Amino acid sequence: MSNENSTTQDRRPRAVNVPQHYAPLHIRRRWFDGDDDAGDPPTPPPDTTPAKGGQDGGSTGLTQADVDRIIADRLKRDREAQRKQWLEGLGYDSEDALKADVQAKREADAASKTELEQAQAAVEAANKKVAEAEARAAQALETAKEERRNTAILNAVKDAEKPASVLTLLIAEHAEDVAALMTDDGSIDAKKVEALATVARKEYAGMFPSGSPGSPSNHGGKVPQPDQKVKDEVRRNIRVRY
Repeated sequence: MSNENSTTQDRRPRAVNVPQHYAPLHIRRRWFDGDDDAGDPPTPPPDTTPAKGGQDGGSTGLTQADVDRIIADRLKRDREAQRKQWLEGLGYDSEDALKADVQAKREADAASKTELEQAQAAVEAANKKVAEAEARAAQALETAKEERRNTAILNAVKDAEKPASVLTLLIAEHAEDVAALMTDDGSIDAKKVEALATVARKEYAGMFPSGSPGSPSNHGGKVPQPDQKVKDEVRRNIRVRY
């Protein structure tokens, strides 16, 4: 009888010490129903997680604010160490020295830029004066040419009653012919002047005396000469017109 009981006990399923969530579903159901033949549920492993406040479960007396302060101080020291190392790499022993060097460089650049701007302004002013002088010289040369040209025309039509009026009409109505009297080298083309005077005698015949030189109608046979008053009037007319 004892042997049979022993055999029966040997055939009973032994409890397997495996995690409960790894056991088959039917075994877990038998455990839940309280079936003794299913064996004992596995014993959960002991919790080895240290308790808050220290590994031995004791309290350190630190609050969350104390922990935050300790961490902030550590981060601050790390940042200061990195900043010091960075400054030393640039050749400075402090931030103030770096700022002073940067400020000095900025002031030097500003002074250099100001000097360059002043030099450029001086060059521009000099160029402007040169351009103005060249313009005045060109205008003076043009005026001298016009006076020489007008004098040549006056001499060609000096037998008119009012040579200055004839000159004014020629400039107004025959501008291209008048301009063509001057050659490229600035001299007067005498043939063109005489041809223009012939045109004036034909188109403005009423402004010329009917008699020829030496006749009584020409003041004792003398060819009338343009006096200084006539020349001045011509110059005034030309300047007002141009």
